[in-house]
Amino acid sequence: TFVERHWLLRVTYKTVLWLPPLVIASLLLYGCYIYVYLLCFASLYTNGHRALPLLYLSVFLPLWTLAVASLVRVVYADPGFLSEQRKRQLIDLGEKYRFTDSDGSSPSSLSPPEIREGEREGEREGGREREREGTHAAVASVSLTGSGVLSLEEHSEGHVRTRYSVANPLASADDPLVLEEGEGDGDNPMLLLDRNDLSYCKHCAMLRPPRTHHCRQCRRCVRKMDHHCPVINNCVGFGNYKFFVLLLVYGWALCWIGWPTALTKFVLVEWEGPNTTDAQLVIGMILAMAYALVLTLFGGMHLRMVFINKTTLEQMDDCSRGNKYDVGAMENFYQVFGRKKHLWPLPVFTAEGDGCRYPSAVDVAHVV
Repeated sequence: TFVERHWLLRVTYKTVLWLPPLVIASLLLYGCYIYVYLLCFASLYTNGHRALPLLYLSVFLPLWTLAVASLVRVVYADPGFLSEQRKRQLIDLGEKYRFTDSDGSSPSSLSPPEIREGEREGEREGGREREREGTHAAVASVSLTGSGVLSLEEHSEGHVRTRYSVANPLASADDPLVLEEGEGDGDNPMLLLDRNDLSYCKHCAMLRPPRTHHCRQCRRCVRKMDHHCPVINNCVGFGNYKFFVLLLVYGWALCWIGWPTALTKFVLVEWEGPNTTDAQLVIGMILAMAYALVLTLFGGMHLRMVFINKTTLEQMDDCSRGNKYDVGAMENFYQVFGRKKHLWPLPVFTAEGDGCRYPSAVDVAHVV
């Protein structure tokens, strides 16, 4: 683009992108200054109220620290970009395997573009040498049978043999592949993905896992992408969604604790006329009330989506399609926050899974 071709415009543009996160950080610092120094120390403690400000600070400071830590994590954490290893696996999947329906037809949504002879030859040379051992000119195909079994077949010298037969497309390290015929090396876990959930990214020129979307700002595919947030100058996805929700929750709590407790200054301390301390307290209270209302709506929306297992992009999609990933409120919550309760309030990564495979309501129903 025009901006990318000029280094000065490029530097200016990237600098502007960091302004919103700096504004949020400045608001947190300014709020801490108002509450800790102006309210608790200058207004209450110096006027003889000793216990009350200590009580306020014992609640405010831990929440403020967690909010700052959540902001840092959500800004700098990987939102769920596909690793180079995953990209290679998906590219190999698209190049080596033909995705077919039961009638042999190829769905257009999954058909990758033609691969030119010799493209990325050096990158795959080592893998090809291993593939040549025992087989000649092998062509593979992946099909999803009517019983829900994902099978990989190799066509070699006119013969067809099943290499993998996976009864559970959501198999993991704890639920290994079920091998029926032949040996399976299991070197590409992307084979376990439900074929019907795969889509093709024309920007990255590769297949992508379910719930993965391409971010035009980041120019990369993001697992379980929720949205690109200019306020944090980062995508929100599988890798940092918990931090994003925690930032909303802690910001909401700080606002709803801040402005009501700040009112006690005007009740307990005698009015001494207009001064800068009172003016700044009033400004802080107005900002806290405004953000409290915004975060109540915005945070409530995202908490609801956590419990119904939907992203913002999926919420904006056609609602008539239903939600196959809703496996119950608490199971949905565990997918984002994990099962260790003592880690729920901490901005540490605890999401379940790898961001590429997700249980569905149908799978849970079959298990039950």
